[in-house]
Amino acid sequence: MKKWVFTLSALTLATSAQAYSLIDNKETGTQFEADGSLRLTYKNVVSKEDGRDKTQRNYPIQNNGSRFGFKLTQQLGNDFYGVGRVQFRFRSRADGSLHGFYDPYTHYAYGAIGHKKYGELSYGNLLSLGDSVRQTDLPNTLSVSDGLLPGTVRSAAQYVYKGIDNLQLGVLYGGYDKRNSNTTVATNPRKNIFATNALYRWNLADDAKLNLGLGYARDRLKNTDGSTFDRNSVGFGSALTYGKTTYGLDLEQRKTDPSARAGEITEREVRTLVYHRLTSDWRIYGQYAYKTKKTENNQLRKEKTNQYLLGTEYQIVPKYLKTFVEWRADRKKTEVVAQTSHRREMTTVIGLRAYW
Repeated sequence: MKKWVFTLSALTLATSAQAYSLIDNKETGTQFEADGSLRLTYKNVVSKEDGRDKTQRNYPIQNNGSRFGFKLTQQLGNDFYGVGRVQFRFRSRADGSLHGFYDPYTHYAYGAIGHKKYGELSYGNLLSLGDSVRQTDLPNTLSVSDGLLPGTVRSAAQYVYKGIDNLQLGVLYGGYDKRNSNTTVATNPRKNIFATNALYRWNLADDAKLNLGLGYARDRLKNTDGSTFDRNSVGFGSALTYGKTTYGLDLEQRKTDPSARAGEITEREVRTLVYHRLTSDWRIYGQYAYKTKKTENNQLRKEKTNQYLLGTEYQIVPKYLKTFVEWRADRKKTEVVAQTSHRREMTTVIGLRAYW
């Protein structure tokens, strides 16, 4: 299938480092902040696949990941602190129709205790350190770097060690959970998850730095018949910033063996990035990704996808308001036994994001 997508992101208020301080009491060490994100998009989709006519569909202006939340930080003395964090998002209908502001749910909800030097221990629905292993995920809506390592993890405990300058080491464990990150019931409930990740930031010179990330995760999931299977993911991320340009490379692999009937599934991704700062307010960037998926059963299935992205963004009000334009082309080839099919997609996005 070939899909040509035109998307106008009309208005987006994105969660960022910016936050609105509701309470900031220096005497008690209490800080209470609010942040959030409103993301709206308009889409036009034109599609084409082998043996079928080209089709076109227009989408209304709709939600594209809006969220709002609160964070409470309490200083406990001797460089210790406590954190409480909650963030709410909205579900969209499966067919992508209408405005997409349905069923608000709790995306993040966790508590943590930490030390400024030795790190942080947290528990709840949280963003794992594995999400930061990816170093090519700088573009906006159309980023090809969703990745294979777990990002948001529910009902998990995570410890991130920060005792060495520029180094973060994390370990995560979670028990049984029957829901996905958006709180819908999972097809394959999680029995447990274990992950470990490492990030290192190396300052090579005044105008050069290198970021490196390593990650591993093992999910143990349950079939409907009660049997279990493992899903193992491993990833490497790297980004070199020299002057005004960042070059990124990510490598990831995930292996899943749900049952003898379904067969082992192997997914691999290679993702690259070039991100250039033309001025203090204007950026241009590009991505390329090569992704494969192989299912080994009685009908061997192979999928190969090439993705190309070009984009630019402009800071209208630095740190608070920006606009961006992105274009992405996807080309997918699927082989099932002796049959081959092709699908192509093209997506264009125009967006505006405002931060608080």
